[in-house]
Amino acid sequence: MDLQAAREIKRRLLADTQALLTSPAATFAVGLAPRPDGGYAIAVRLRDDADRPAALDRLAAEVP
Repeated sequence: MDLQAAREIKRRLLADTQALLTSPAATFAVGLAPRPDGGYAIAVRLRDDADRPAALDRLAAEVP
């Protein structure tokens, strides 16, 4: 992963985390794990998927 991609991941995580913390569905867990191809997998779990805001849809996707 190049430096620009890492910065973009950080920017998205910070923006999405801020959105989540101000959401009524703020009971959640976020995990970040390295993938064999050098990217990262991001997983998010909420108390109820019906409460999932749009920011979680972006976080739940794998980030190359």
